[in-house]
Amino acid sequence: LTEAIRELQKGISKARANPGPKRKCAEPFLCMLDAEELSLLTINAALTWTLLKHRRSSDNYNASLQPCSVRKAKIANFLGRVVQTEVGIKLMKERFKGKMKDLDEGFGGSDAE
Repeated sequence: LTEAIRELQKGISKARANPGPKRKCAEPFLCMLDAEELSLLTINAALTWTLLKHRRSSDNYNASLQPCSVRKAKIANFLGRVVQTEVGIKLMKERFKGKMKDLDEGFGGSDAE
């Protein structure tokens, strides 16, 4: 999975000059995280979605009798939200580090005077 994501990220980098209409929204998110992070998020989201779906269906029926099916569109939507959240957290951390660095430089500048 990690290798497939790496190849996708390389393809996105090459096709950035002429992105397709469906890729415009996903490209920045797919390039913001490492392939390892994306593969881990994908596996985690798929397992989480499947287990949540299984738990919801087992509330009404015997769990051993119910198949644990997942619709691709719904799990893709769930994965998209997970990736967007992770990218948002990463960007927030980077902004926070930048602000802390600016504060440190500001305090250092006043000490030098």
